Amino acid sequence: MFKYIISSLTLASLLFVTATSTRAELAPDALTIRSNTSAPAVRHQPRQLATNSQRSMGYVKMGLDAQKQGNPNQALEYYYQAVKTDNTNAVAFLLAGSLLGETDDGIACIKAAMLLFQAQENQEGYELAVAWLKAHNIAP
Repeated sequence: MFKYIISSLTLASLLFVTATSTRAELAPDALTIRSNTSAPAVRHQPRQLATNSQRSMGYVKMGLDAQKQGNPNQALEYYYQAVKTDNTNAVAFLLAGSLLGETDDGIACIKAAMLLFQAQENQEGYELAVAWLKAHNIAP
């Protein structure tokens, strides 16, 4: 089972990168506006507004980092926080389910991830969730 968690962690990292790479990055820390006059530059601090989806993926990233550092309990807390922030975050459900394993909660998380990936037309994520269920002899 440990080998499977590592491989799902790697694939989940790829799903995370894919999910975040299609979104625009947050604005830089500071924006400099210059005019044609000799007046000094005016510096504005942009408002850092993140959507629930972006905050949720931030929790997923922290969970992945905790999992890589060998702290599955902390990782699970981050995945729960990600789901609480955005209940359509299929990656968070998938990762939480893979950590919980063949428990009722783990299976429910994997099935939720499968349905969310399907609704979001994410074929790779859907196939990963189905593969996890099949590997554990659980009907999708």
